[in-house]
Amino acid sequence: MLRHITLATALAATLTTSIAPLAAAPRKPVKVTKATRPSAPARPVAGSFRPSDSMVLSEGKGQLINLGSAITDVFVASDAIADVQVKSPTQIYVFAKSAGETTIYATSKSGAVVFATNVRVGKNFNNLEQMLSIALPDANIKANILTDMIILSGNAATVDDVSTAQILVERYIGN
Repeated sequence: MLRHITLATALAATLTTSIAPLAAAPRKPVKVTKATRPSAPARPVAGSFRPSDSMVLSEGKGQLINLGSAITDVFVASDAIADVQVKSPTQIYVFAKSAGETTIYATSKSGAVVFATNVRVGKNFNNLEQMLSIALPDANIKANILTDMIILSGNAATVDDVSTAQILVERYIGN
């Protein structure tokens, strides 16, 4: 504790001897003017931005997105797969056109990314799951889309039900 006080006292003495000549110098009046210039818009941070979210849509379906702030620009990597319709500066519709994957970005006037997502589009899988539940009422099978395949998961009552589900899905997707 004593060492701490000694260091603080030495520091105060050094500052006093450094400032003393400045205090003794004659003072000149200083005119202060306030500079005014228009504030520049915030600039986007340099670098790249990758979407962390993903959206899965069936062909011909869409989703309304409410945004946290206003946007001025929208980019769709492949508008043959999905596209965007701007309803207002804070609402967009994303709609699926054909099977595949694409990326969507929406940015503000300053260039800040307001919305970014990867979109995966496939056949209407709600209908596929309905078809499976009608054909196999004792099974609980879910269809999960990946870019170019469907993964079936869940429970089936028999091995024949599993084979039937596989045949139905192949016919549904056109294989």
